[in-house]
Amino acid sequence: MPIMISCKIAEADITVMKVHVDNGSSVDVIYEQCFAQLPESIKTNLQTTVISLTGFAGESSLPIGVLSLNIELADVNNDALVRQARLDFYVMRASSRYMMLLGRTAISKFGIVPPTIHGLIKFPTYKGIATIYQKIKVGRNVSADTRKQIVQLLVQYMDVFAWCENDMTGVPRHIAEHRLNVNPALKPVVQKRRGMAPDRVKWLYEEVTKLARHIND
Repeated sequence: MPIMISCKIAEADITVMKVHVDNGSSVDVIYEQCFAQLPESIKTNLQTTVISLTGFAGESSLPIGVLSLNIELADVNNDALVRQARLDFYVMRASSRYMMLLGRTAISKFGIVPPTIHGLIKFPTYKGIATIYQKIKVGRNVSADTRKQIVQLLVQYMDVFAWCENDMTGVPRHIAEHRLNVNPALKPVVQKRRGMAPDRVKWLYEEVTKLARHIND
C-alpha cells in the first residue's frame, strides 16, 4: 500500500507535501516540479551524474543531477520525537503525482518500519518511537460542519471502512481486479538473489533488535 507523508528539508526549513514512501525503490527521488520550487541556495548544490536509473518496465532515465539534503521526519502528535538524515536525491524529469520519493536508502537510514496496511510508518528516535500517519483529505468545497461530521463518522466507524485493497474482501472480479500488463508469450525471468554484506547484516540485526525493544517497552 502506498504511503504518502510530509517531510521537512532542514537546511531551508521547508515542508514538502506528497512524499511517497516506497520500499520498492532502491534510490531516493525528487521530481522536477518539486526541485523547481526550491530556493536557489539549495538548487546550486546540484551535482551532475552519469548514473541512469532503471524503472519497473526496464526503461532507463538519466537524472538531471544528484542533490544532497538533510531530511527531517517527526511524529504527528509529538514534535520531540524527531529524526534527521542526510540523503542523496536523484532529481528526475518525470511526471508524478508526488513531489519526492523516499526509497530503501531513506528507509534504512531512518530505521523506518516499511508501509503496512494500516497506513502508517514507525521509526526510532532518541526519545522513543515516532509514528506518521497517512492523511485522508476531505474535499475543499465541503462546508466546515459537513467536514466535521465526515471526520467524526470516519473515526467512529474506522473498522468498517476499507482503507486499502486488502480490506475489500469478497469484491467481485468484474468490479475490481489487479493484473500485470505483461505479454503472456514471453518466458518469465527469475531475478538473481540479492545478498547483503556481512557488516550490513550485523547492522540490520542490531537495528531490528533495538526497534523491537522499544516497541515491547
